[in-house]
Order: sequence, then C-alpha cells, then structure tokens
Amino acid sequence: MNSRKILIVTSYDSTFVLADIRILKQHFSKDESGEGKVRVIDFTGIRNSLRDVLRTIVKLFCGILWADLTYIWFGDFRAFVSVFFSRILMKSTCVMIGGYEVAKVPQYNYGGLLGSSIFLKYTLQKCDKILCPSDFTKVEINKFYPNKKTMTIPLGIKNEDSIHLNKKDKSKKENLIVTVANAVGILNQTYKLKGLMTFARAAKICTDLRFVIIGKYGEKVRKELQNISSSLEFTGHISSEEVKKYLCKAKVYCQISYRESFGLAIAEAMYCKATPVVTMRGAIPELVGETGYYVPFDDPGATAAAIKKAINFPKGQQTRERIVNKFLLEKREKLLTQEIESLL
Repeated sequence: MNSRKILIVTSYDSTFVLADIRILKQHFSKDESGEGKVRVIDFTGIRNSLRDVLRTIVKLFCGILWADLTYIWFGDFRAFVSVFFSRILMKSTCVMIGGYEVAKVPQYNYGGLLGSSIFLKYTLQKCDKILCPSDFTKVEINKFYPNKKTMTIPLGIKNEDSIHLNKKDKSKKENLIVTVANAVGILNQTYKLKGLMTFARAAKICTDLRFVIIGKYGEKVRKELQNISSSLEFTGHISSEEVKKYLCKAKVYCQISYRESFGLAIAEAMYCKATPVVTMRGAIPELVGETGYYVPFDDPGATAAAIKKAINFPKGQQTRERIVNKFLLEKREKLLTQEIESLL
C-alpha cells in the first residue's frame, strides 16, 4: 500500500465532492504505521473576518507542508492559494474543475470568467494535473488555457439496488415531471440559465401533469415562476434520499439548461428510470446519448410536446442501462485513483 499523504481542499459538501473524499480515504487511508494519510481541509472563511481567513490560510499551509499531494475541488481562490503554497513547498497538486470556473455567460450573469481570470490562469498553469467532469468542460478549459495535462473523469452514480425499478415496480411511476435546480436571487440569473422559466411555461401547457422543482428557492423567484404556472410545486432543499424518492416516482426528468458541465441530477434520474427531456447543450448529450428527448433552449412549446411524448413513449430501461454501462461511481473511482497514484 502506498504510504504517501494526500490533502483534500474544498469548501463544498456536494454529493460528488463527498464521493471523492470517500474514494481517496478508502484507497489511501493509512500507512504502515497506522497513521492517517488523507486529511480534509474545509477552506471556508473567505467571506468571514480577516482573522478567520488568516487562520484558515495558516492551517492550509501546514496541511500542504504535511502532504505529498494536494487535491483541490474547484478552480477558485482556494485552488490558487493551494497551488501557490504547493509550488513554494515543491509539492504536487491536482485540481478538479467543476465547469463554472471556465464559463462566461453574461446574459445570465453566470461564470467565473466574468470576473478576473488571473487566479484561475495561475492555477491551471502551475498545477500538475487538471481533471474535469466532461469533454465539454475539457474543451472550455483548453479554450482558456491550452494544455495537455487536462483529463476527463466523469462523475459517477453509486449502484444501489434499493432504487432499482424492475418490471414489477412500474406501478410506482407517476405522471410526475421533475427538475433539480436552485431558484434563488432575482439578480442571480442562474434559475433562468437552468431553464426554470421554460419549465414553468411547459407546466402551464401540460395542466394534467404534476411539475416539481427540487432545490433551494427564494420567495421572489418562486412567485415569479408561480405567476406563470400556479400548479408548480417547490420542495426546497431536501436530503439526497428524498430526492431519490421523487426521481423513482417521476416518469420524466427535465434539464432544459443553457449549459451544463455534467449534470449529476440527470444521471441520478436516468438511473431511476426517468426519461430525460433535455437541451443539446454543454455536456448533456455526452451523458444522455440517444436515451432522451432533446428540445431547443427556451422553447416551452417544444418542451411540453417532448414531455408528453416521453410520458407515452418512456425510455427508462435504456436510460438506466446507459448509466450502469458508462457512469457508475466505480468507473470514476478507478480513473481517479490511477491519476492520483501517478502523481505520488
């Protein structure tokens, strides 16, 4: 067993981040002496007091000094600081780019490249390895910083028989249309980029179907969307287990976004045999392939028609098979550990 030490730097508790932490701890957990080999630094405090920021930076420096490799989720300011210290201390770094960092969509006030790109450029230039969740994101990275050290490692779905819907379980499916997206902030236009306005307008057309938005929401955005369709339902933030329950019941999953860097919720829905109605934008086609119904972005009529078609001609078995064949967490685990081992 390799005895080298890994520091994981993040400030997010997303499902995919926690999955990587579990993978690295499982494969690089202890050395011969029984000492822990994987540590996690929750790099928060950027918007807190100066004292908190300095305390976190000192803790980060000490962690990098201890480690042989630093693995950073997202190419934000935390990645810049981590790579900067690692260069000084001559330690290896691997940065996982989420996609937002290399996006620039001014019409929706979305993307890391809308602001200064100095920190990101330094991070990409000086780190030892760049990982990304899709070929789409890889292309976006190379547009900003052409390089040969970027590798695509898709996110993965845990294979859980508990949410497998076999032939006997078809009765569990309902005329339920689900999308997962945060609907927060009128000034923050991300909810429009995620297609929630189109989702609401499609709900107004398909009055015989139940439309549910899963995710955090602000009251102003909720009112704006419900002014379009009063039947829209909002769950607010719910646990991953509750999300799975909705996905297992849904006949259709919508991700009608302007762009997606991967679309983990799509993969989870496909695994639960929900037929995807999606846009052919960003990384979505890489994930969905031929198992879904494609619609233009911001086209409520086409979206409503595709939803009705998906209800009548579901592709649930095909969607689940595609995820099992291409996007299980075991595949990500193998590729990720191989890349980490190559840097140690």
